[in-house]
Amino acid sequence: MQNFRIAPAEAPDQPYVYGQDLHIDATASGDRRTLDDRIHARLWFKDARVPDLRAYNRYLPNSRLKFVGGQGRASADLQFDGQGGVGSGRFRIVGTGVHLGLDQLALLGNIGSTRNCSAPTSGPTASKRMAAV
Repeated sequence: MQNFRIAPAEAPDQPYVYGQDLHIDATASGDRRTLDDRIHARLWFKDARVPDLRAYNRYLPNSRLKFVGGQGRASADLQFDGQGGVGSGRFRIVGTGVHLGLDQLALLGNIGSTRNCSAPTSGPTASKRMAAV
């Protein structure tokens, strides 16, 4: 996709990532009637714009740490499982002018974080889904 946006699946009209050059590679094998569990897909993009890092608060593991402001750039290389969830991959975000809240602390600065991803089976992020539009 030449231009893309990423939004929460439950709010596709509220994108929080805007990018260019989204690549999707999908392969499948077997009988068409039982194809769903044998589809393997990879999605990757580089340097997409994240105008408001607060959108990522929903994906943080607890409420003690939260983005209060800032903008950034995101890159990802993700492999999807047969159920459409992230099976594995890597996600990188770099933020500038980032305002973080940690309990009673206010932090300001630039951040860079790379996460190895795997599908959560439980916890607060297990049901968080996003859609590329």
